[in-house]
Amino acid sequence: METVFYDQLAPHAHLLYGDWERFMTWQTEKIGRLVAPSDRAIRIVDCAAGIGTNTIPLAGAGHDVLALDTSVLSIERARSEAARRGVDMRFHTGAPDQLSSSDAGSFHVALILDNYLCHATTDEEAVGFLVSARKLLRNDGRLVVALRDYDADFDRHPDVDAVAFHSACQQRRIVHQIWDWLDDHTYQFHLHIVRGVDTGWEAMHFTAVYRALRRTQAIELIRRAGFRHVEVVSPEQSGYHRFLLLAAA
Repeated sequence: METVFYDQLAPHAHLLYGDWERFMTWQTEKIGRLVAPSDRAIRIVDCAAGIGTNTIPLAGAGHDVLALDTSVLSIERARSEAARRGVDMRFHTGAPDQLSSSDAGSFHVALILDNYLCHATTDEEAVGFLVSARKLLRNDGRLVVALRDYDADFDRHPDVDAVAFHSACQQRRIVHQIWDWLDDHTYQFHLHIVRGVDTGWEAMHFTAVYRALRRTQAIELIRRAGFRHVEVVSPEQSGYHRFLLLAAA
């Protein structure tokens, strides 16, 4: 649903995290408890894999993982990062509906994390993406969607997201977002990364559009795509930093 933003961000995406390696381990522990609570290896498809933040550690834990993304440069970097770590997994550039028929109905879990569903600017686009993800799942498969807490943001329409300063890995940097609201539901966010370099400071700017979805809206879209038994898991319950919506195929 969004390609240009992630192509541009791909070489720098690790800078969003205080310590990307530690974050990957931390995130996998939180997500892993939900998607694979037993020691049994399962098949997982990440429908918005990016540079491999979710998929690389899940594959490293022994799961059969497919990293899927429409961003060519993100998948190229994910492939490189996995190879550097000796992690065996599959990669594909494209949307879920562009996979071969052999992948249909074969996955235990489909991930749509990091607020990616909110790149859909219409209900129809969101439902279409969810339907294509559902077709990849087994009859007993599960969907996991990570969603920003827009319920808290909806009425006040914030203009600035929290500013973060990171200094890990000998790379000082400031990360923040500015939000330009296009209407009551949609905003263009400007991601700014300012990092220290030998000659001073270097500023980078990336921009894309999100549609702010309340949890009730997201649940309705997931149901319209044919999923059942939608469950909301709060950050307090999961230890994860986003609300998680779990649903049965």
